[in-house]
Amino acid sequence: MTELITFDDNSSLNLTENSEDARAFHHYLYVLNEISIELSKTKNLNALYQQAIILANKKLGFERIGILRFDHATQTMTGTWGIDTQGIARDESDYSLTIDDEIKHGIGALARKGKVCLWLNRDIQAFSAQGNTNESVSLGWNAAFSFWEEEKMIGWVSCDNLLNNHDFKPYHSHILRLFGTLIGELILRKQAQQEILTLNSQLEDKVLQRTQELRISQKKLHQSHQQLEEKVLLRTEALAKEKETLQETLTKLLTTEHSLEKSQQIQQFLTQNISSLTEMQEALQEANNRAETASMAKSHFISNISHELKTPMNIIKGNLGFLSCSSLNKEQQHWTTKASNASNNLMSLINDLLSFSVTSQEKDKLAIHKHNIDKLIDEVVTPFTDKALQKNISLTCHIHHNVPTHLYCDAQKFKAVVNNLLSNAIKFTQQGSVLLQLSWSESETGSAQLQLLIKDTGIGIDKQHLQSLFHSFSQLDNSTNRHFNGTGLGLALVQKHCKLMSAEIDVRSQQGKGTTFVVNIPSCRSAEQLKFSFKGKILVVSTNPIFNDLMARTPISYQQIESFAELEETQQYKLIIAEQALLTKTQNSANHLVILNNKQDNNAPKNSSMNIPFSSLSLVKVIEHLLASPENKPREKQPQNTLSTLSIDQQKKALLQILTLCQDNNIEAIDKTEQLLNHFQVGTSPFITLLHTLQGCLQDFDFDNAIEQLKLLIKMA
Repeated sequence: MTELITFDDNSSLNLTENSEDARAFHHYLYVLNEISIELSKTKNLNALYQQAIILANKKLGFERIGILRFDHATQTMTGTWGIDTQGIARDESDYSLTIDDEIKHGIGALARKGKVCLWLNRDIQAFSAQGNTNESVSLGWNAAFSFWEEEKMIGWVSCDNLLNNHDFKPYHSHILRLFGTLIGELILRKQAQQEILTLNSQLEDKVLQRTQELRISQKKLHQSHQQLEEKVLLRTEALAKEKETLQETLTKLLTTEHSLEKSQQIQQFLTQNISSLTEMQEALQEANNRAETASMAKSHFISNISHELKTPMNIIKGNLGFLSCSSLNKEQQHWTTKASNASNNLMSLINDLLSFSVTSQEKDKLAIHKHNIDKLIDEVVTPFTDKALQKNISLTCHIHHNVPTHLYCDAQKFKAVVNNLLSNAIKFTQQGSVLLQLSWSESETGSAQLQLLIKDTGIGIDKQHLQSLFHSFSQLDNSTNRHFNGTGLGLALVQKHCKLMSAEIDVRSQQGKGTTFVVNIPSCRSAEQLKFSFKGKILVVSTNPIFNDLMARTPISYQQIESFAELEETQQYKLIIAEQALLTKTQNSANHLVILNNKQDNNAPKNSSMNIPFSSLSLVKVIEHLLASPENKPREKQPQNTLSTLSIDQQKKALLQILTLCQDNNIEAIDKTEQLLNHFQVGTSPFITLLHTLQGCLQDFDFDNAIEQLKLLIKMA
């Protein structure tokens, strides 16, 4: 059972003269004097705690000793420095413990100055490794002495016999009291020194601050004094000038009445001028209104005449296309081709004028809808394949694999931009190539854009002409206009469409080496994907990046390798698409093999070979056609070499339905025509050309011309 013994200031030492305890007591008194001298030299409280613990352990014979502080406000016991269970001095300033009932009882025993408390047969406790709890480590004696600040206990010195289990002797209480009293006095002294240093620092800061404020005030006072002197001088000069002015005015008023009469005349003159200016302003406003009315009338006239010209031009183009497919001799074919080229140029001119008149009237607004980007590219690029072939230049379309198949955009303006830039690229390129490239990028903020790049190896543009490149009705020079033909409206329309779409357009060109246009169009992707209805293993053996990107954008499940050496012999595939250069004799004899050419167009595959389509949509249709028509199965004859998923009877039935709708002037004919076009692989045959001509007539609500085109299509089918 724990026993509490207390030792007051007058407690008997019970020391026998010249005994070992007496000698030890007097030695410790001498050592305490040395310790007090060393501790008085410490610089701060932490150094005081550390040095006191180390000296008490080494010189006073206390095996395990610690200095603890007590916070009355938070009722917590906080460590400073102490000896751990291994006999090593440690920093316990981060250790704290909330006072419980047992500790409160011990504090109550210490709550009298000069009293040393000794507990016998007590659980000896120590701060745990976590520093916020006490843990019992042994059984022995524990002694403590409190130190005070006036009438308030602020901490205590505690020791025990955990390490060597020696007995507590009465003279130890006096040594502990003297040591604790010394520590308490030094703590108060260090705190007072720290407070004095703090006050001195604060006082110095305030003196410096006040000195700085006085300097600033003195500087402001000096500036104010200078400003006041300057103002006095200025005011004196101003008063002198005013005095001179008043004197001159008084002299003039006294010497003549002519000035007053002259002023009246001037006032009358100004009144008349103001009246004239008002009339001129009204006349200018009226002239401006007449000019705007004339501009609107001009735009309406251009729009109306363009629509009127398109009707007969569509008939001419359709008939020329039909005529070119008939039996003609060489001379007739020559003149038919010339007439067809002239009609195409004239139609392009009419379309440019119509587009320009619409944008000039500011009636062209954005129509953002979800669109299949592959279909838009096919519709724009395919009509240029024949012209590129005639000029013997390479037309390449590269859609990167990360471009979504469906986007939200204004289809008409996007197609107009691509059409004009691609038309110029082919027009001004006599040899080499034209590249159309689409890529997609998304930022960390969530914004996305579609980048359109059109690059050619044509005549290029001189730097001095780049600034006027997007002006209406302008071309590089007169020789260019005579040689290449054109209105100079194409790039002006491109710039207007780009502004409406919030797109940025940039041009880089070097004369004699070619031109590159880059258009960045803000957009957002749609989750809709292309559809593919066939199942079965498909193998692609290709190193062509354009074809590989097209395949990657399709929903087709396929295996891709770069060499047949990677292929396992046991594998069976429903379709193999392979480049000619990668074939071996064994694979070349396979009846399910389709050879991939490096050419690019949207024509149907022929003789077990295919060209690279312009888009993933066309590629899906080609592969569906190949899977639906294997080599050992006779293919159904398609009209005019046109790849279609409909039979001839189904095509005729659809054309007759559209004809009935056109005869009733029903706008549903527009949707039916678009649905019919979706069943065709985009090509350049007369049949598809007439289908697109029909679509243009219906979009212009020209039902009479549409009926004529339908009759020709039904005959061709």
